[in-house]
Amino acid sequence: MIRLKDGIIITQFNIDDLHQIYNLGLKEQSFIDSINQWTPENLSSLFASDNFTAYTARRKNKVLGFIIGEKENSRMQILWFMVTPHLRKKGIGSALIDYFLKNSAGKSINELFIRINENNLDSINFLCKKGLIVNRSFIELAVKKP
Repeated sequence: MIRLKDGIIITQFNIDDLHQIYNLGLKEQSFIDSINQWTPENLSSLFASDNFTAYTARRKNKVLGFIIGEKENSRMQILWFMVTPHLRKKGIGSALIDYFLKNSAGKSINELFIRINENNLDSINFLCKKGLIVNRSFIELAVKKP
């Protein structure tokens, strides 16, 4: 767990967060346009998997942002990542990505990637600032073994 300013913490996903994550995502255009049409059922199935990794940004009991990934062999894919729109550009997304990368590094991950619509320039610019590399219509990051 890490603490940010204003009482915000980044912590491991808790199953009680599922409802808030889904409802938060419903308001996001990239969720609506996503190839992975998320439903409560397929999210629950993913969260029950041993290959699932997720962290939330929260203040008290309210989820303000989250990052969800899934490991397949030596690859980790960020499946869903968002921060509440009115709290963007306040360091929450950066903290979520940093925490995710730090905790993924110790899990025998050789490659980490995220697919983003090439028209989602805000997300692409944000992730490039975090050191990710643009590769056609998705963003990927090669993670070095420790």
